[in-house]
Amino acid sequence: MEKLHSICGSKDLQTILVEDLLAGIGKLGFKNWWINEEAGVFARGPEGAVWPFADLPELETILVGDCHWESRGFEPGIAALGLPRLRDIFAQHTPVGAEIVKLYGIDFTLLDTTKSRIGAFINDLKFAFASDEIVRMETDASKRTCFRYIVDQENPWRPAAGAHHAIDLLFLFGEYDYSHVKEAVAVSDDMRKKWVAYMYGVAPWDPNSVYAFGPSGKTGVIDTDELAQRRRVHCIDGLRRIGWSSCQPLATRLMSARGNVKEAYEE
Repeated sequence: MEKLHSICGSKDLQTILVEDLLAGIGKLGFKNWWINEEAGVFARGPEGAVWPFADLPELETILVGDCHWESRGFEPGIAALGLPRLRDIFAQHTPVGAEIVKLYGIDFTLLDTTKSRIGAFINDLKFAFASDEIVRMETDASKRTCFRYIVDQENPWRPAAGAHHAIDLLFLFGEYDYSHVKEAVAVSDDMRKKWVAYMYGVAPWDPNSVYAFGPSGKTGVIDTDELAQRRRVHCIDGLRRIGWSSCQPLATRLMSARGNVKEAYEE
């Protein structure tokens, strides 16, 4: 927080102007894709840079994590392609396609099974892989501390939708009333406490561990064995072997399929 204070000119996160906070974050060297681009605040990363974290002393720690079912919204589009077309797409991206088929056990026989396994591939490549790789990269570099978390608390209104993409933002920022689900409230309360502690320079948990938010309202540190049960660690290792960049054309083609995203969240 002291470093951010020196850049933003304020110690109080409750009174600091949003513009000043964003400008301060931008000066720390973060690179941004897709979410927001604003001159002097966030900048697009350089071409060809996979993990472009700035090598600045002001960036002392990193908080990084993912949700259990980040790819949920893409699955209707995948299903809309149909089994024959999906088989053709993977064949067109050989040899990577064949390696992904083997790694995720995709057999193109039943649409529901095929959809979920392709969804798992997209989830791991586009979301879970990043958390794992950033922590691995920063640990190897020994320049700053990483705090990794996972979010497994399901949507409080539609539990069948699981812990989908951006559900962590709902628990962190609120704005909606989910007081009827005590488990969601417990996760939200703990997440906010941990984030505020982190912003004030207090370690939210042991950086050599992973912190889990949910399911069932439970939060706390988990060990590597439990992480392997909650995330497809062996598949992430497989993607690393195949090559993250090599998998991008296949994933991009699958993610560009048109489908009713609303279906993914309203079962």
